[in-house]
Amino acid sequence: MAGTNHRPIGAGQTIGQVALVVRDYDEAIHFYVDVLGFTLIEDTVIPAQGKRWVVVAPQGSTGSRLLLARAVDDEQASRIGNQAGGRVFLFLHTDDFWRDYHAYRAMGVETHMIDADTVLVERDGPITIVSINRPHCRNAVDGLTARKLFDACRAFDADNDASVAVFTGTGGYFCAGADLKAVAAGDPNKKREIGGHDSIAPMGPSRLRLSKPVIAAIEGFAVAGGMELALWADMRVVAEDATFGIFCRRFGVPLFDLGTIRLPRLIGHSQAIDLILTGRPVSGPEALRMGLANRLVPKGETRAHAIALAKDIARFPQTCLRADRLSALRQWDLDEEEAIANEMRGGLEVIASGETLSGATRFASGVGRHGAFGADGSKR
Repeated sequence: MAGTNHRPIGAGQTIGQVALVVRDYDEAIHFYVDVLGFTLIEDTVIPAQGKRWVVVAPQGSTGSRLLLARAVDDEQASRIGNQAGGRVFLFLHTDDFWRDYHAYRAMGVETHMIDADTVLVERDGPITIVSINRPHCRNAVDGLTARKLFDACRAFDADNDASVAVFTGTGGYFCAGADLKAVAAGDPNKKREIGGHDSIAPMGPSRLRLSKPVIAAIEGFAVAGGMELALWADMRVVAEDATFGIFCRRFGVPLFDLGTIRLPRLIGHSQAIDLILTGRPVSGPEALRMGLANRLVPKGETRAHAIALAKDIARFPQTCLRADRLSALRQWDLDEEEAIANEMRGGLEVIASGETLSGATRFASGVGRHGAFGADGSKR
């Protein structure tokens, strides 16, 4: 907001500088340079005048610059406009960078430096790697990121050359759940709608029932909605120092992404209700003991281990593997007789595909025996 003593722009004048009045220079530099990816153009201290001249600019920009000006109170902020040396300044003010950032996001404004690559998709042979890339907020998911995750996972499922996905996060974090600062700012992209297996969930893909397996590689925090994303995966490779937990318990945020359904199925009702009611943290070793983690590995190694595991799985005959996986998932929705019939239908489809006959022929010829796996006879 402009101070009351700022002079209006007269005829023939143009804005010579855009300035942002901030509480603290170092906090402002961190937000613009480390979070938004701006370039620090100038940071000059003028000891005699007790001033500091700080200018930042978007990367690659040739004309757009932002002067960061510090004011300790409203009176000082109103006087800043008189220090412009005859140039016309446009003064903006913030006392909370994240609040104002999310408020603009809620109005549909995109800040491309921070939003462009919030989801990364890579390929490693038959493996698709999907990464949440918002390390500045521990990979918390806002509405736009949820949509990108949903789209990336559906694209993986439709890709005939992709067999297994690895789902992870950058910066040493898996996911801290929903971006509550975006929620507080009224994020219009955050979905809270009732839907089936193919609908987008608040965290993005957690309602999808994909036809192929997904392995979560979990470093750091996998909490609240982030824990629900971990539960969505078929398997979880977990760092020894990782932390699980329904941390949203303390803020009155419910589990919208099938956490109340999948957690009891994975670890049993007694252990699940403990975590749901208390919101307590769960370490990597405890997660392994209770069945929440499938593999426990040293810090920083989950991605490599998950990719190696995914490649092992990708070497198996895929039609049969996917049919058995889907039968295991679907049986939760069926009574015993329906589950038996569903398993038989899937098995007959595999036999009809010719994959079973091919495998039996390989076995008869000696391929696949004594610890060898896959059509190439390679060992894990």
